[in-house]
Amino acid sequence: MKKTVFFKRVSAIIMVLCLGVTSMITAGATWDDEDVWPPEPKDEVYTSQDGSFEYKLMERGTDLTAYISKFIDESANSVEIPSEIDGHRVDVIGNNAFENNTKLTSVKTTSDILIYTNAFTNCKALKTFIAENFVLLETKAFNGCSALGSVSINKTGVIYNNAFYSCKNLKEASVSSDINLYNDSIGFYDKNKKVDNFVMKITLDKEKFGANDQALYYCSYNGFKSKVMMTKKDFTSDNYNIHCGIETALKYNGKTLKTWKSSDNSVIKLTKNGKLTALKKGTAKISVKVGKNTYTRVFKVTKNPGFSIRKDYKIKKGSKSQTFDIIGKAPSIKNIYTNDKNGVAKIVEKASGNKIVIKGLKKGTATLKIKVNNWKTFKFTIKVV
Repeated sequence: MKKTVFFKRVSAIIMVLCLGVTSMITAGATWDDEDVWPPEPKDEVYTSQDGSFEYKLMERGTDLTAYISKFIDESANSVEIPSEIDGHRVDVIGNNAFENNTKLTSVKTTSDILIYTNAFTNCKALKTFIAENFVLLETKAFNGCSALGSVSINKTGVIYNNAFYSCKNLKEASVSSDINLYNDSIGFYDKNKKVDNFVMKITLDKEKFGANDQALYYCSYNGFKSKVMMTKKDFTSDNYNIHCGIETALKYNGKTLKTWKSSDNSVIKLTKNGKLTALKKGTAKISVKVGKNTYTRVFKVTKNPGFSIRKDYKIKKGSKSQTFDIIGKAPSIKNIYTNDKNGVAKIVEKASGNKIVIKGLKKGTATLKIKVNNWKTFKFTIKVV
C-alpha cells in the first residue's frame, strides 16, 4: 500500500466550504493527492474478528479501507485504535462511533487517522487522548468529554474549531511543532463555559515554527496560558507574532533559566525566569543567555487590548447589560475599574476578568472606565432608563 502524507491548498479548503461539504478534509493520511476525499463508506456493516468494532468499507483506488462506525466492546477501559481491521487499513473513526461510552478512560492512536465530528461525544469517563502519528480532529470530535484532562498530539495533525467543546476539565495539551490549527481557540474552547487556567505546551523542537505562531495566536487571543519550549534553532527565525494578553513560560531545551530579558518591558514584560506577558502592540527583542552565548529573537505583539460599546447603549434600572469581552487582557493582571461617581451604574467582572457586565442602579447617564494590563484605559458612557 502506498503511503503519503499531504496537505491540501488553502484554496481547496475554501472550495470545500463553499460547496457545503460537511466532512472537511485538509490533510490526507495514507492516500494519493489525486484521489477524491472523502469517499462515502459502503452501506454494509461488518464486525471485527476480535469483536471490538463495527466497521464499513471505503474504496481507496484498488484498496478497501476501514471506516469505524461503532465501538462495541462494552467492557474495555482503554483502547488503542488498530492500524488495520481484518486486513483493511483503518482510515477513519466515524461520526458518533464512541458516543456515550461510559467505560473508556484512555484512547491512543498510533497510525494516521481521521476522527470525525462527535466521534467521542459524551465519553464521560475518558481522561486521556494520545495521537502518536498524523491525526485530524473535526469539529466537536470530543464534545462533552467532561473528564478529559490531558491531550497529547506528538506528530503532525489538524485541529478544527471546538474539537474539545465542553471538555470542562481539560487543563493541558501537548502538541508538536507541526500541528495545524483552525478557527476558534484551536479547539480547546467553549464559548459559554470557557476553561480557565488552560495550559498549552507547544514543543518547538523542529525547524518548522509557523504552526506554533498560529497556536499561540489563538491561544492568547482567548486569554489562555501556555508553555513554549525553545531551542537554539528557534532564535534564527523571523519575527514571532503573538497576541496581546498572552502569558507564556519560556524554557530553553526544556529547562528553566534565569537569564531571560526583554528589550521593552512596556510591550512584553519578561521576568528573568522566562515568564512572558504581552501587554500592548509593539515589538521587543527577547533574549536568553546560555553559558557564554546569548540568543535573541524579535517578538511582535500584533494588537492592543480591545473593548468597545456603542455610544447609545441603554439598560433598564435594576437590570444587567449583555456580556462584553475585553480582548487581550493578561490573565495575571487585574483590571482597574472606575465606576460612576453618581452611582448610576457599576461594572461587574465575570470569570477571569476578560468579560464584564454593567448593572444599572438608578436612572441617569453613567461614565465608566476600565484600565487593562495597567496600560490602556477605556472610557465610555451608558444610559440607565
